[in-house]
Amino acid sequence: MKYVLILLICLWGYLPNIVSAEIAIIANKDADYALSEKDIKMIFLGQKKLFSDGVKTYPIDQDITSKYFELFHKHITKKTVLQVRAYWGRLVFTGRGTPPISVKDEEKIIDLVKEEKNSIAYVSSSSERLDEVKVIARFP
Repeated sequence: MKYVLILLICLWGYLPNIVSAEIAIIANKDADYALSEKDIKMIFLGQKKLFSDGVKTYPIDQDITSKYFELFHKHITKKTVLQVRAYWGRLVFTGRGTPPISVKDEEKIIDLVKEEKNSIAYVSSSSERLDEVKVIARFP
């Protein structure tokens, strides 16, 4: 019982970070498109492969071990980490889709978004480099 109490006290310290985490959906500074939450969901689930101007989308996902991966998919795609893995596993197995590239480092994600005009990604809204990209939306 004593160990359970200690564990709960330790986890309590992480709770504010999880609850207050906010995600910024980002794109290249030159991007001239607006996206709804539904559009973002469809892009990251491979259901929308072109922007409204007919240009191919280039979604960049965070690494599956990232807390932002879990938060993004919970709020945007309405799927748990396991459901996302199963979803893409089915699509890849049947040859009907390829998941977004997965990048572990937020700095690298921002670099990729800066390089690729058609990219869309998500990072922590507290990132110090958000001024280098276009923030399309923010989600709690």
